[in-house]
Amino acid sequence: LDEDDGRMPPPPTSAEQQRRQLRQIGRLNVGQASSSASPIRFTLLRAPGDTLAGQFDVDSDSGAVSYRGARIDRDSLCATTGACCDSSRQVCVIQLRVRAINPAAPDSSRSLLVEIHLRDVNDNLPRPELQLTLDENGHQGEEIALPAATDADAGGNGIESYELVGDTAGHFQLRTSGGGGRPEPRLLVTKPLDREETPELQLTLVARDGGDPRLSGQLRIRVRVNDKNDETPRFHLDGLRPPLTVRLSETHPAGADQPFLLLNATDSDAGLNSRLRYRLRDSQQRAQSLFFINPSTGALSLVSQLDYERAPVHTLVVEAVDRDGGFASGGVASRTGSVTLTISVLDVNDEAPVIVLTSLSSDGQLSVDENKPPDTLVAWLTVSDADSSGVRGVDCRLGDDKRDSGGSGGGFRLLAKSSTVGLDQQEFELRTARQLDAETSPKVNLTIVCTDRGKPPLSSRRSIHVIVNNLNDNAPTFQLPGASGQPPLRLSVPENRRPGWLVCGLNATDADGDAIRFELLEFGRAPFRLDERTGRLYATESFDRELVDDDVNDNPPSFPPGTVYEFTVSESAEPGQPLGVLRADDPDAGENGRVQYSLAEFAARRRFRLDPDTGQLSTAAKLDREVDGPRHSFTVWAVDGGRVRRTATAQVTVL
Repeated sequence: LDEDDGRMPPPPTSAEQQRRQLRQIGRLNVGQASSSASPIRFTLLRAPGDTLAGQFDVDSDSGAVSYRGARIDRDSLCATTGACCDSSRQVCVIQLRVRAINPAAPDSSRSLLVEIHLRDVNDNLPRPELQLTLDENGHQGEEIALPAATDADAGGNGIESYELVGDTAGHFQLRTSGGGGRPEPRLLVTKPLDREETPELQLTLVARDGGDPRLSGQLRIRVRVNDKNDETPRFHLDGLRPPLTVRLSETHPAGADQPFLLLNATDSDAGLNSRLRYRLRDSQQRAQSLFFINPSTGALSLVSQLDYERAPVHTLVVEAVDRDGGFASGGVASRTGSVTLTISVLDVNDEAPVIVLTSLSSDGQLSVDENKPPDTLVAWLTVSDADSSGVRGVDCRLGDDKRDSGGSGGGFRLLAKSSTVGLDQQEFELRTARQLDAETSPKVNLTIVCTDRGKPPLSSRRSIHVIVNNLNDNAPTFQLPGASGQPPLRLSVPENRRPGWLVCGLNATDADGDAIRFELLEFGRAPFRLDERTGRLYATESFDRELVDDDVNDNPPSFPPGTVYEFTVSESAEPGQPLGVLRADDPDAGENGRVQYSLAEFAARRRFRLDPDTGQLSTAAKLDREVDGPRHSFTVWAVDGGRVRRTATAQVTVL
């Protein structure tokens, strides 16, 4: 836009007039979507002592850019702010920084560079002018010769004195010397010049003669101050004081196009001395692997996504270096300003619990013996959660969905324990909830589900298989032919058959799945042979129906009624230790009344010995209470010697 013609209206007296003094220059448009719920707000960034930005205003709601005053005069800006002082250029460029803020999405806020092109108009009359150029912070005590005025008059009507007007800050002192009979003006620098404070001074040298009336002439002196790189870049943190803390979610995306913070620094120097570039301090290699700062805009972004679990806090030192980052030093040292940022990473529940299972067995297999009492320990679980909520917020259970055998944990339960391995882990125990039976469930499939208490909650599942060890806790059962299917089994055999003929085939099963061996308990001479593998019963002689004994074997052996056979033995007892005697009576005569004794279970025969004739019970091996158990129960048979054998049984307990 063109500068005004220099005419000034009377000063405003009311708020309305003051409002009208804001002359609108243009309006900012950041391309906000019309559907956005929150309008964009605009803020003009003003550094302390920035008199140029103080001449302008940006409406926070509309984005209207205005000049504070009724007119814009390029020459006045040069005198008051140091801007637009290059008279060789007809167009002056004024730069302002404005921040556009989206309240609904602060991360999308950005800084805008606003340029105002002010074109000079011919609104000043030519005046004689002397231009001086002085370096800032220098020349103190130096005298500069000024042109002497001329006066065509002679004598006392000639030049008599000089006066310096306009040096309000007292940078100069006017001295005169009387060389050649007339005073010679000289300018003494008495105070260092600061370009940032006063980039240009407008002085007037007034020469007066000695006539009456006294006449005077004026010489305009423009003193331009050369910039020295004496100002350090300063960061502007929108009212925040360093160290600056920024809270950033660990899910913030990486990439230079996804900045999370826009830093702004200014340098009060001019030209190249004020041209800044941003960088991260060289000594922070770890920071440079995670963060990136745009050297031109100061936009800070991520090289890779942050992880709270690896590092919850990062400290950055951001530097602003003048003279184009020191690359165009030209023999002039660059200056560096810095600000320390603390990046506090906000934890997001992005880590599911980790389940580690430890078995009691060395091979890592999960197993438990059948018939163990409830609450038997099977395995240990250690659960960890890398999120900041920690394992205090983790709940574990046994899955009860259809994929889990047995439902509701399949006879197992989880018991939470106080952690002994640190606050970052929680321990559980897998225990039985009831006695298990290998014959009905040889293997139990379980699912362990652990869920943290984050938002949203995350879960981990682990499927496990528990083997139920089969113990020999079931005696073989005969599957007997015939209608009743229960002993005693009565067989009819023909007489006069050759020895070796098949009498019958016996079948037995064992719920434990053990191999079955058949044995014929013979007391005396028995005319039969039993195949121990197949269970087939063969006759070893020919039978004669007409050959019978006088006594009929019509009485079975019998143990005394109400007798309880319970014996005790020390686990330190050696094999052969007598325990007691079992006695059964048979009133028949001869072989029919001779009673012999035997142990019914094979397992009992490994630990105990029973004399077939006397019924004396003794140990067959050394017993171990911890290995074999504290209690042994088994059955004793009493069988007579008749051709048709009769039997009796008694239950024995050894403690």
